[in-house]
Amino acid sequence: MAQHILFSCPKRKLPCPHCSDLFASELLDDHSNRCPKELLYCEKKCGEQLQRHLLPNHEMNECPKRVLPCPYNCGRDFGYDTLPGHLPNCPKYPLLCPNSCSMTNLSRNDLPAHLAEGCASSVLSCPLKELGCHFKGPSLKMDQHLAKTQMNHFQLLMEAYTKQKTHIQILSSAVNHLQASHDGVLLWKISNFSVKFDEAKAKDGCELQSPVFYSAKYGYKLQATLFLNGNGEGEGKYLSMYIKLLAGEYDALLSWPFRLPIGFTLLDQSPDLEKRVHVKEFFIPDPSCKLFHRPLKSCRMLGFGHAKFVSHDLLRKRNYIREDVIFIKVKASNINEKSG
Repeated sequence: MAQHILFSCPKRKLPCPHCSDLFASELLDDHSNRCPKELLYCEKKCGEQLQRHLLPNHEMNECPKRVLPCPYNCGRDFGYDTLPGHLPNCPKYPLLCPNSCSMTNLSRNDLPAHLAEGCASSVLSCPLKELGCHFKGPSLKMDQHLAKTQMNHFQLLMEAYTKQKTHIQILSSAVNHLQASHDGVLLWKISNFSVKFDEAKAKDGCELQSPVFYSAKYGYKLQATLFLNGNGEGEGKYLSMYIKLLAGEYDALLSWPFRLPIGFTLLDQSPDLEKRVHVKEFFIPDPSCKLFHRPLKSCRMLGFGHAKFVSHDLLRKRNYIREDVIFIKVKASNINEKSG
């Protein structure tokens, strides 16, 4: 009986291991699982161990891992220990205007727009700063500056326009030079032939100019010209074809007068290569003719060639015009080369 009372009786009194209060053996397990003084680890894994009855307050108000909403209502939640790292970047964090203007409580998100557009104390640079105007001032004074200096600003714009135009011309010239043929051969494609032919018939002296080309990499600078309705003796009945010498980059190194033979070829576009009959004309420059002396940049040189290059009647035959396009080949050959 004594053993029963001490060790197995469900009514025997036993102390709670957490709070030391006495409970019937049959009730002890239920109590110990709910004992307010049982030591438990924080469920948020902060590492703290507290009595059960202290945990709710700890997890709500003390735990460094407790989750809190951003106090500035940016819409995000953070652990208490990570919140300080968020605040320097929070888009809703309130800031003072660095210009000490009357606006207060600006959010970090709104500050850039305020400084750029709305701050009356912002120091602004003149919109023409890149063009040479060095004025700086608050927005009110900037408005006054812009109103009072229109003529000065116009002058700056004109100077910038002139510089830009010159720069574009230089770049355009460089591009044209790179695109030009440098082997003495120009293949000139003339599209929309019918429209251009009608324009030539309606307008006296209507002249088409080819792209510039060179006799060699560092050679003579040349340009072909074409009168679709003829010129001089060929007017109204022929294509008139000419070559012009232009002032070039390497003229000081070249031999003058110009002596290279010139060949003009109207290409037959027949699908059958064996049936093609090209029209060719060829001439050798006369050294005594001033047209072949070194050209001056300030002088507009006349062309030399064939007023009766191809008759209009012949032009309409075969396949010289195909899909409203003609091709003319111009060649400045060496003396021992055949023109073609």
